[in-house]
Amino acid sequence: SSSEFDTYLMLIDPNGEHTENDDVEGMPDHSVIEADITEVGTYMVVVTSYKPGESGAYELTMDFGEARPTATRQRDVAAITLGERTTGRLEPGDRQLGTGEYADVYVFEGSAGQSISIEMASSEFDTYVQLTTPDGEKIDNDDYGGRSDSRIDLTLRESGRHRIMSTSYRAGETGTYELGVSTTAAPEVGVVAAEVGVVPEEGEGRIVGLFVGISDYPGEANDLSYTADDAVRVREALARTGLRPADAIILTDADATVGNVKNAFQSLAARTGPNDLFVLFYSGHGNRVPRSGHQPSDPDALDETIELYDGRISDDELSTMFASVNAATSLVVLDACFSGGFAKDVISAPGRMGFFSSEEDVTSSVAAKFRAGGYLAAFLADAIGDGLADADADGGVSALELSQYLHERYRADVKSGGASEYVRTGGPQLGYQHLVVDRGSISPYQILFQLLVQGGD
Repeated sequence: SSSEFDTYLMLIDPNGEHTENDDVEGMPDHSVIEADITEVGTYMVVVTSYKPGESGAYELTMDFGEARPTATRQRDVAAITLGERTTGRLEPGDRQLGTGEYADVYVFEGSAGQSISIEMASSEFDTYVQLTTPDGEKIDNDDYGGRSDSRIDLTLRESGRHRIMSTSYRAGETGTYELGVSTTAAPEVGVVAAEVGVVPEEGEGRIVGLFVGISDYPGEANDLSYTADDAVRVREALARTGLRPADAIILTDADATVGNVKNAFQSLAARTGPNDLFVLFYSGHGNRVPRSGHQPSDPDALDETIELYDGRISDDELSTMFASVNAATSLVVLDACFSGGFAKDVISAPGRMGFFSSEEDVTSSVAAKFRAGGYLAAFLADAIGDGLADADADGGVSALELSQYLHERYRADVKSGGASEYVRTGGPQLGYQHLVVDRGSISPYQILFQLLVQGGD
């Protein structure tokens, strides 16, 4: 409190979360924070003013009530160590989120570079787990791999205290769950190829790929999260099926200009043979622009585009670019708003197949809970890199297996349970994001990828 300036009070907990107050109700210029101390560590109290430059004397009072009974300890933050598994229970009396879900919180100390796996499972409710890193980044997962259990796999980017919130997908759900935090070995891309498979040489059915992702667009208003990382993530996943470094080009952010993308495409197309698989992957902004003239195959008078760093490439242009590719199969994967419209133009010749993250009049959401720019990118990396699409475990992923796996992941993880989970369409209406698959002339049983590492090992 102060009689000389308008007070402002902040409480910062050991995890860096802020609680703030300006004026307590009915007492102007008087700031009050009431909070439960639920986590062991150092708390910081910051006393300042509401307006810049104010000065004067103030009085700060701190009162500590009695500790809560042991029976309510489920509301506290518990420590968990790497390699530990624990059992918990969501129930009334736990902390409750603003949307009504009960939650338990755990903390662990992690080091930059460690690869970890966080798993939460329950037979009594649909689990949901969230990790908060020391710098405040939040990564969450609802259903992992089409199952109702939750799992986060990542390599830690920084050292310090990490916070796990174990909760439910729906409000008010209760029950027992199991939580585990373990360290995992970082994947060694391509190292095991000589042991369990053979990387095809030129002319023997290679994979050739261009991987484009843009997070940092000119200015700040159009930036995206994780989309540049998507290009690297999918490239690394395909490396587990024999893609050689010499046969891949990655273009991200300022390097992903129209000129660079077209030049890289032409360079890869020139070295692609009739036994090869040519892959184009893109993650970034998509758009729709008016088109003059009528096309019977595309009657909405709009061209869909992928938005590169300094310009755009339309669906018609991309179709023309693919005419120069002499491959057994060309696979187009576009994780961008309105990308489904490309199917009408690009998948227009034999040997082409496409996966598109949403329909032609629907936007695509950022898949933040998978630490990915888009759901399609995250699911494709799991399908190929971890071999999860190999339904019959024969070491090969067919066009049908890949299509089915991606459809099931969309159904399980791109949920639409409320108004906040709608995505904007091209107009004022709202719609749902759905995967678009066009296999064109590709047989459902054609093997697209031969896994060098089987069974997720």
